[in-house]
Amino acid sequence: MDRATIEFNFSKAKEQASKLETTAGRIRTISNSNVKSAMQDVSIAWKGENSQKYVSKGDVIAGKIVTVANGVTAVASTIRAVAKNIYDAEMEALRIEEERAYRARLAEEARKKAEEEAAKSSSKNGKHTGGGGHF
Repeated sequence: MDRATIEFNFSKAKEQASKLETTAGRIRTISNSNVKSAMQDVSIAWKGENSQKYVSKGDVIAGKIVTVANGVTAVASTIRAVAKNIYDAEMEALRIEEERAYRARLAEEARKKAEEEAAKSSSKNGKHTGGGGHF
């Protein structure tokens, strides 16, 4: 995988985590403002034992909604952590691959240079490296 792809994938994962956090924030807002506000309106408009039970159930539901939002936030955090681990591992693998390729190029260049020098040395000394037989 190339560097651009690794960085693109990491960026996309972080973007998805951010979207989840935004969603979690909206869920919390719904719980904290809309549900609680509705329960306050019910308690003002409806008096009696059943209204208190209804409001209590509404508060439990609002709490459960916040728990879901916290879970979504935790998922976003996990996505970020996993994406960072994958990013780091892929970048390290890329670095190792690039280093190996560089060393292979250096070794190939050194081999070719040694062959060229051997050929020059052989021709200067008048040696023939080709096959030849005795007559």
